[in-house]
Amino acid sequence: MNDMKQFLSMKSISKRFVGVQALDEVDLEVNRGEVLALVGENGAGKSTLMNVLGGVVINDSGSMLINGKLYDPRNPRDAREVGVSFIHQELTLFPSLTVGENIFVNDFPKTTGFIDHSKIYDEAEKVLDRLGVRVNARALVRDLSVGDQQLVEIGKAVFNPVQLIIFDEPTSSLTKAERDCLFNVIRGLKAEGTAVIYISHFLNEVFEISDRISVMRDGKNAGSLITSESHEDEVITLMVGRQLRGALSRNTPPGKEVVLNVEGVSRSGFLEDINFSLHRGEILGIWGLLGSGRTELARTIFGLDPIDSGKVILEGEEVQGVGPVEVTKRGIGYLTESRRDDGLILGMCLRENVTLSSLDKVVKPPFSRIIRQEEETIAEELMKRLRIVASSTEHKAENLSGGNQQKLVLAKWLASEPKVFILDEPTRGVDVGAKDEIHRIILSLVEDGASVILISSEMEEIMRLSDRILVMHRGKIRGEVSPETAKQEDLVKYTTGGN
Repeated sequence: MNDMKQFLSMKSISKRFVGVQALDEVDLEVNRGEVLALVGENGAGKSTLMNVLGGVVINDSGSMLINGKLYDPRNPRDAREVGVSFIHQELTLFPSLTVGENIFVNDFPKTTGFIDHSKIYDEAEKVLDRLGVRVNARALVRDLSVGDQQLVEIGKAVFNPVQLIIFDEPTSSLTKAERDCLFNVIRGLKAEGTAVIYISHFLNEVFEISDRISVMRDGKNAGSLITSESHEDEVITLMVGRQLRGALSRNTPPGKEVVLNVEGVSRSGFLEDINFSLHRGEILGIWGLLGSGRTELARTIFGLDPIDSGKVILEGEEVQGVGPVEVTKRGIGYLTESRRDDGLILGMCLRENVTLSSLDKVVKPPFSRIIRQEEETIAEELMKRLRIVASSTEHKAENLSGGNQQKLVLAKWLASEPKVFILDEPTRGVDVGAKDEIHRIILSLVEDGASVILISSEMEEIMRLSDRILVMHRGKIRGEVSPETAKQEDLVKYTTGGN
């Protein structure tokens, strides 16, 4: 590596948390004007390493150099002062403030003792123009799409001089068009000489945007590759330390018995005359762009949102209007799109979260108290089955990596053993090894007689797993396709309003 180009050097970085060696003698180097992809399974140590770099976590040993000078951050402010900016997976914007106010939130310009809003919006527009972002600086952040919010986060990061930007899973909630816009921004930053570290579980993105790939496994360096000289299978093997199992296959086809009927369900502004049936042992895919009504449909079936008309019938009994607690008791489980907002109680430990939807299994008479040993047994079994990386079942949910949090939500619903699983983006933010395991678990569920409604933004995933696919657009079902005969172009046609 040419030291004249080198911006960052991390040598022998180690960090231990209680019961877990998160980082073990890790090395990392990044050049100016380079996009380095950092990949690895959940719990591999990627986020911890970046938190050390960003001043969020203090390492136990090792050293860092920036532009050849010793770098030892004690907090995120230290990182910002040397031009290191960290864009986390969970955005840090204030929804009730404008775009411009968010960009200046750490240092509002003032005139005669008052905030100078005129300067805020003028300077914010310059930042957005530089990035090629077409967002109104006076717009409220809460009114923007997730993709535009992501771009505002970047604008906030580059407002002050920045030499390195860390992106942690930036596209997990973006449409393809928003992702392409983000990539154009990253290419622009690279052309300006900014160093970029890009963390992602989407290997197709890694190969599209990066110059080099650094792989971590179990808190250690697993390998470094030139992107143009490597391929996905090579990266996957370094990540998981093994070859993934062969192609997915089903032993038994879906049954003919109807388990769930949705009849004429409408909700003003969200859903219009939704009709479909779900059969026992079937995986029914729901595909559509963000805003198509997929999540609204899932919430309605589960009883979280009211409906204006129509029926939801589970095994011959109507369940609309009874509420999510009763719906759960009757046999429907709902893995939500946002694990942090409504999938987990982050302050609780893994053991307590696993049994949230199945307390009847661990609460015993005569005093209706929770039997901790019962909780422990269920949690340990599911922790092992889903390969959740944690020190123990007492590990707090908020301290798990994003991918392990996602697997914990799935564990919570597996514990309740529902007849119908509604899975909204079940593999968002998980690595390739965990994704393969989750896919196989979904297949094992239907092999055992459960039924699955699968909502996913990944076209390959929806085509790979589903027995049938319903395509939604603007709150309506526009068509039904068979994965065996349909092409991806057919799904795209329906998502744009075609019939």
